[in-house]
Amino acid sequence: LASLGVADLRAGRYDRARSQFRDALALFRDLGDRAGQARALTNLGGVALHQGDSGKAAGYLEEALECFRAAGDRVGEGHALANLSHIEIQLGMDAEAEAHLQNALVLNRAAGDEAGEAHTLANLGQIALRQGRHQIAFGDFERAHAVFLAEGNRTAEAKLLTSLGLASLRLNRPEQAREYLSESLERIRATGDRSGEAEALNGLGEVALATDDLSAAVAHYKASLRLATRTGDKYELARAYEGLGRYFDLIGSTGRARARWRQAYAHYAELGVPEAEQ
Repeated sequence: LASLGVADLRAGRYDRARSQFRDALALFRDLGDRAGQARALTNLGGVALHQGDSGKAAGYLEEALECFRAAGDRVGEGHALANLSHIEIQLGMDAEAEAHLQNALVLNRAAGDEAGEAHTLANLGQIALRQGRHQIAFGDFERAHAVFLAEGNRTAEAKLLTSLGLASLRLNRPEQAREYLSESLERIRATGDRSGEAEALNGLGEVALATDDLSAAVAHYKASLRLATRTGDKYELARAYEGLGRYFDLIGSTGRARARWRQAYAHYAELGVPEAEQ
């Protein structure tokens, strides 16, 4: 049930995934399997996050953290801290996220958990990227990507290519950014990760706007919008509306730009993320 839920989560079937994880959680509780409960709770947190309920997601992940600690699962504890930091990063709580990630890094290294360390580095890179430390972010993403590539973790490796693309764009390397994001999109589509696909499309839209390729920009943003609408991923939906607003503003269609930015703002405000004020 837990594995079926993961498949549904990656495919953007969030309601079905939530049902699978709840059923798995109930069985793990009947068995007294604390590590199993923690994994199910972590995945329920992932569903809630994609559907825009960061408070519920944090609640699930905090409960998962306690279960991992009760089970003495240090590897799981490190992963739970990294997952909790992901919510904090999205909400702009950088100090709290960094504290959790530094603790996770200690646990990852003590356990020899290279995959966990890679996830932690990826999240530290997200903080650095938002704070304008673009070269540091790129280095964190590059090290994490190398681990996932070596381990054959196709989903995580593809998502790191998206992060490398965005960092490259911030470093004024648009062609490199396009290469990373195009490769990411191809690999993500092969894994069936619909949320990751919308994220990569939004990234390609940013690159296209930065290089004045307006026809490509609007195509990428519209494709992301359709995908995020279908899956209910509110964050990527807001990013697509924001990008379309920039596109319409650039072609002088002020009314349509304003309408798209209002839609973006509504979703960002509902999520409670810093992008709303921006």
